[in-house]
Amino acid sequence: MVSKIVPFGAFVTIEKGLDGLIHVSEAASPLKEGDEVEAVVIQVDGTNQKLALSTREQG
Repeated sequence: MVSKIVPFGAFVTIEKGLDGLIHVSEAASPLKEGDEVEAVVIQVDGTNQKLALSTREQG
């Protein structure tokens, strides 16, 4: 679920304590807080504990 909209994209809560970012360039359509989205993980940065997500890469 989209938990927060920021100028560069949207933060998505995957599960409690685990969030990822859909950058504006990776969003297939405009997003708003509360939206349920299906996304794929496109990058994992374990050092900085970041997940990059995309709604464009599906299918």
